[in-house]
Amino acid sequence: KDDDVHAATLHAPRRSLAPYPSGVPQGLQQPSVGDRITVDIGDAAHGGHMVARHDGFVVFVRHALPGERVVAEITDVRRGFARAEAVEILVSNAQRVAPRCPSFHPFGCGGCDFQHADSNLQREMKLQILRDALVRHGRVSPDHVQELTQNGLRSLGSDWAWRSRMRFSVLGLPDGTYVPAMHAYRSAAIVSATNCAIAEPCVLESAKVVIAQIDSAESAAGPDLEVVAASDGVDAFAARGPTDQRVLHRIDIDGTEFEFEVPLGGFWQAQRALVPDIVDTVLDFGKPREGETWWDLYAGSGPIAAGLAIRVGSNGAIHAVESDGSAVASARQAFVGRSWVHVHRSDVRRWLSDGNRPRPDGVVMDPPRSGAGQATLERVVALRPRMVVYVACDPVALARDVAVLASRGYRLRHLQA
Repeated sequence: KDDDVHAATLHAPRRSLAPYPSGVPQGLQQPSVGDRITVDIGDAAHGGHMVARHDGFVVFVRHALPGERVVAEITDVRRGFARAEAVEILVSNAQRVAPRCPSFHPFGCGGCDFQHADSNLQREMKLQILRDALVRHGRVSPDHVQELTQNGLRSLGSDWAWRSRMRFSVLGLPDGTYVPAMHAYRSAAIVSATNCAIAEPCVLESAKVVIAQIDSAESAAGPDLEVVAASDGVDAFAARGPTDQRVLHRIDIDGTEFEFEVPLGGFWQAQRALVPDIVDTVLDFGKPREGETWWDLYAGSGPIAAGLAIRVGSNGAIHAVESDGSAVASARQAFVGRSWVHVHRSDVRRWLSDGNRPRPDGVVMDPPRSGAGQATLERVVALRPRMVVYVACDPVALARDVAVLASRGYRLRHLQA
C-alpha cells in the first residue's frame, strides 16, 4: 500500500529507504540529482522527512511540513525513491516557524530535523510516526494504539539547550580561526555550530574553548571533539581522540544516590532528564517486587538495574547483561556492596543461549536502534516472565519487536513516549 511507506522505509536516517517502493512504475520519469520539482507534502516519516510524490514517484523531503506545497531539490536517487530538500515554500503550514539556529536550513546542519515547526506540531508529527509504526509494523489495532497514546508525548523540559553530550567537527574560518562545526545531513560537508541551539551552554562553551586553541590546519584535521556535561550541568569535559577521562553521572532512586563513572566517549543519554525518567517509567510499568529476579538486558552502565535493585531488595536478584567492557566496569563499580546485583559482560544473545539461567520474574530490555530481534525475544519469552519492559529509541524497531512478542502471547499494556 502507498501509505505503508512512512515507517517501513525510514528505519533510521542513515539507512537505506528500501524496500518500498521496489522500482519506478512503468512510464514514469525518474528524477535526477539537482532537479527541482514542485510537490505537495503528506505526512511526516521517521527520520525527519516528509512524504511526497512526483508523478507517482516517492520523494522524501526535508525542511518541509505536512500540507505544504514546496519546490524540492533532489539530492539523492535510489531504486524507486528519492531524497530532496525543500528550497522554496509555495504554500506554508500555519505552524511553520523561523528556526532558532542559523545553521538549520536546506543543505545545512543535519543535527536537528524539525526546528521549522512549532513545538505542538513537532509533537503531533512524532506521535503520528509512533502510531503509524505500531499499527503497520506492530500489528496493534488502531483503537488500542489510540488508547495507549491518548496522553500524548511527555515533555522532558525545554526544547532548547538540553543536549549534554555532543560530538563536534572543526571548521576553519577565513581569518584563520577555528570554530565548532557539525556535519550537513548525509554529507561530509561541515557547517558552523557556534550557535547550536540544542547544546547545553557549558557543552558549547567548552567546545569553543578547546577548538579556539587549534593553531593550524593540520591540527584542525584531527579527530572530532567529544564533549560531555557532568550531572551538575555546570562542568563539561572535552577531548579529541582516545582518552581515559571519565564523567560522573549521579541519579537518585527512591532516596538512594547512585554514581556512574562513564568514559567520555561512552554511552549515556544526551538528555540528562531522560535517564531518571526512563528508570521511573520502567519501575512504574514493571512493578518489580521484593524478592523477585529481574534481568536487565543491554544494561549499559546500569541505571535501570539500579532501580530494579532498590525495588527487589537483597532477597531478590538482578542480572545485568552488557557487552561493552567500559560500561560493565562502570556498573560493577556502582554496585559495590550490593551482592544481589550480578553484572555480566556478554553479548545478550550469547548470554541467553545458556539454558541454566534463572527464570526471571521480569525482563527489561533496552536494545540498540536496530531492536532486539526475533531470536533474542523468543529466548526471553520461552521462560515466560510475567512482564517485559521494552525501552526503545526507534519506533519501527519497537513495533517489529512488539509484533514478535504479541505472536508469543504477550499484550502491549502500557506505552509512554
